[in-house]
Amino acid sequence: MWGGCFSSIDCLLLWYRQHDDPLNAVVSGFLTGGILAFRSGPQAAFKNAAIGGVMLCLIEGVTVMISQYSMRMQ
Repeated sequence: MWGGCFSSIDCLLLWYRQHDDPLNAVVSGFLTGGILAFRSGPQAAFKNAAIGGVMLCLIEGVTVMISQYSMRMQ
């Protein structure tokens, strides 16, 4: 469920923004966390949205750092 929602939002953002960058993944993680916790109420939805956004921010940050490091090593 999480993967399908995340991928759908990520592809929608890619189509809308016409730009593929880590921000799409972070926003997708934020919105996915909020959507999946929507039935629990607004406070729980926002909390899960923030957790999803932070989690994807960390993942994308590590990916960017590894990419930068590998470019310097060449």
